[in-house]
Amino acid sequence: MDANRQTYDIKLTGKTVKTSKLVRKIFGLEAEIGLKNVKRNKKKYLATVFSLVISIVLFLSVTYFTDNLKKSLSMSQNDLKYDIQIYSTQVEKEDLTDYTKLDHVTKSTIIEEASLVALIEPEEVPDHLKNQLQAEDGKYHYNVMLHGLDPESFETYAEQVGVDAKEFTNQDTPRAIVIDQITYEDGRTGKFIETKSIQSEVGRKVNLFTMPIGDMENEQPESEVVGRVQVGALTDQVAMGIHTVAIGGVNLIVPQATMDSLLANAAIEVTPYVYLNSSDPMATQTAIEDRKDSNLHVFNLYQQRQQDEQMIMLMSVFTYGFITLISFISIANIFNTISTSISL
Repeated sequence: MDANRQTYDIKLTGKTVKTSKLVRKIFGLEAEIGLKNVKRNKKKYLATVFSLVISIVLFLSVTYFTDNLKKSLSMSQNDLKYDIQIYSTQVEKEDLTDYTKLDHVTKSTIIEEASLVALIEPEEVPDHLKNQLQAEDGKYHYNVMLHGLDPESFETYAEQVGVDAKEFTNQDTPRAIVIDQITYEDGRTGKFIETKSIQSEVGRKVNLFTMPIGDMENEQPESEVVGRVQVGALTDQVAMGIHTVAIGGVNLIVPQATMDSLLANAAIEVTPYVYLNSSDPMATQTAIEDRKDSNLHVFNLYQQRQQDEQMIMLMSVFTYGFITLISFISIANIFNTISTSISL
């Protein structure tokens, strides 16, 4: 009799249980009685609310996590506008040109890269970066990645930036396009951050040096002066194959002829890269591997991108499927509680 009466579940008091008149007008007398029963039956009421809260919190948390994961993947590969990368320190640039003529290749560029150092004036350094960079005699050390593009690629990039490519050739002072926007990964939080790398102006000149040479503990490292480059344009646009540097660095884009003249008398290692876009990246990679050149290093970004997208898709299907199941259980619990209350 106690079980049928639900003495331990439903607590009756002398107070009148109040409900909204709107409930009775819309759903009828049965719904009003059922709502009163739910209010008296606190355990079922709290279980329903708790299941709803869990479902909503799970949905919001997983949505936030998945969106951040997609955004991080997009930001980490935003500058990578190619499908396949080829490079070698033992193969001449002229030999790498043959790979741009492979079947299915729709676009290609050849880039030579060299690592240098520059001393930047304090007013050109963003305030939020000054406490993270090393200063010497009032100037800040910057790692400079110098990129030399083949004539056709540089002309296309200059048009993309909105400048005339002819202004960067046949000048007394070499001119460069400076990428002043970088994306880097915060080591503490693991998040990708977009920020200004330098606050320079068109017309300013930057002195370039080789990397410091010497024993840091026993003697002062020495650098060799390479030359002076004038800022010809500032942009956040990234050319095909260019990777923006980390915090405390800057990318300088120059024509291939300018880079050759700058580094003619400097003992600096220059690495050639070939970047390809293909209508069938997997077939292009197979064609490259069929040449069996052991000195080549091939990186298929298209394949890596596909794997990352499949991982996100699999994670999304699993997590959203789990949330959907929890939501259905919550909805069934609500209907069950309401119908039971109406029946009682």
